[in-house]
Amino acid sequence: MAFSSDIANLGEDGFADSDGVKIHYVTKGTGPLVVLIHGIPEFWYAWRNQIPELAKHFLTLVTVPKARHWVHLDAANLVTKRMVRWLTEE
Repeated sequence: MAFSSDIANLGEDGFADSDGVKIHYVTKGTGPLVVLIHGIPEFWYAWRNQIPELAKHFLTLVTVPKARHWVHLDAANLVTKRMVRWLTEE
């Protein structure tokens, strides 16, 4: 079981909005961007072992949208397009 102090040390978290899709993210580190996207039913904490090591050399962004329509087969493609647009506009 993780303690809140362990989670806080894994990075800073926040939310972004991309065309009405709420996207939770956790960032840590500096440098070239590395994007880690977890699957369902996982959540960002699944990357807890990789984040510290990657953050030594990269800006690590762990994310998954809080999408309302995950049941659609094309949801992952839609989310990927929105994520790319959101990342390139920021």
